Amino acid sequence: MSIEQERHLNPHILKLKNLPPLPQASARILTAVNDPDISIEELVAAISTSPGLVGRLIGLSNSAFFGRAGQIEDLREAIIRVLGINLVKSLALGVVLNTELDAGRCRHFDAGQFWMEALLTATLAQKICLRVNKDKYDPALVYTAGLLLNIGLLAAVFVLPDELNDILLDVEEHDLALAGRMQEVLGMDQYHTGFLLLKHWQLPECYQIILREFANSDYQGENAAIIRLLKICSSTAAYLTLHRDADAMALGSEFTVYGIKQDLIYKIINGLLEKLDEVSDLAVTLTGK
Repeated sequence: MSIEQERHLNPHILKLKNLPPLPQASARILTAVNDPDISIEELVAAISTSPGLVGRLIGLSNSAFFGRAGQIEDLREAIIRVLGINLVKSLALGVVLNTELDAGRCRHFDAGQFWMEALLTATLAQKICLRVNKDKYDPALVYTAGLLLNIGLLAAVFVLPDELNDILLDVEEHDLALAGRMQEVLGMDQYHTGFLLLKHWQLPECYQIILREFANSDYQGENAAIIRLLKICSSTAAYLTLHRDADAMALGSEFTVYGIKQDLIYKIINGLLEKLDEVSDLAVTLTGK
């Protein structure tokens, strides 16, 4: 199907493609964030064009999750002492997209829960890939991909708040799968929506491909292994978000395919369970509320 045919058949896609361009300051920050060779000083300079983003990142570095409450006072210190350059890039990307895609008009969208699930997905995926073949799984790429995995939901909530309000209500009341319900109503799920968003705002192609192919069970490209890992981590994170008394041992069974010992998987998941309150606070800070 051509792009013109797709637009004609699905007016929702046309709305997404007509999203306004990123403001100059946000575009500059995203360019810096996506530069693999940028120095700390250059990254700080780019992010510092947005005092709100700087404040949010310092707030994140001072969160209970990192155990640095009140100790961090400037962005450079946050990068060096707490977050590291790759995590700052990922979190800055999340904050910028959250800022540009205001979800306030959709009553049934829970931004805190959205970002908590995203953070858990990203953190769990990164912790798993650090213990397997690093040539196959770049920890920084996997973390960012996990953070962006459901970004299409945020875009859809921003562009189509009334439709998403009804969809989210249906999902909650009838225990439906969000992706399936979005596909039925909008003709696209959150992954395809996310692909369109990342393509529109020219974010790195690797993340575009992951979202474009996420629901494609026949995909065997170079990102197939990352997609398989993210699927397990995403479903685990969604369960952890809603069930704080989850059985870490039972949840860890799917990760044994990566050759990681069961007791280590249990330790990773149990560690996240113990930090759920801190992750929740981190998610709230990410939203700026």
